[in-house]
Amino acid sequence: MFLGVSDPANPFDNGARPNSWTPALNETWQWGVDRIWGVNLGGLFVIEPFIVPDLFQNNVGAVDEWTLSTLLAAKGGDTLQQTIEGHYQTFITEEDIAQIAGAGLNWIRLPIPFWAIEKWDNVGVDTTGATVSEPFLARVCWQ
Repeated sequence: MFLGVSDPANPFDNGARPNSWTPALNETWQWGVDRIWGVNLGGLFVIEPFIVPDLFQNNVGAVDEWTLSTLLAAKGGDTLQQTIEGHYQTFITEEDIAQIAGAGLNWIRLPIPFWAIEKWDNVGVDTTGATVSEPFLARVCWQ
């Protein structure tokens, strides 16, 4: 039974719990007594071709998030932002979280890239001598 947050007016309810046998967020976790049963949600914020092949197959030449971001930005307009935000909104849904809890899991490992916080400008120069900045879409996955 999923006992997670069910009150949209109070989404930060610390009384939430993934299942009946896991302490709520506002209860003490007893190491050695309470069990961790978890899953990794790779591919959500750190986009990799073996986890999200469609994004890479649709952008020939992309081999990692750097090259994917570069190719999407080169298409112009809001292509990079729309594509990445679309991925964030659809790759893992609330239904997925409910199924994870329903399977008896109580922990999620969620890799977060450094560009979720900030990307670096002026990280080098290209073959023409122009300054290169990281192409990642910074500060967007938090939404």
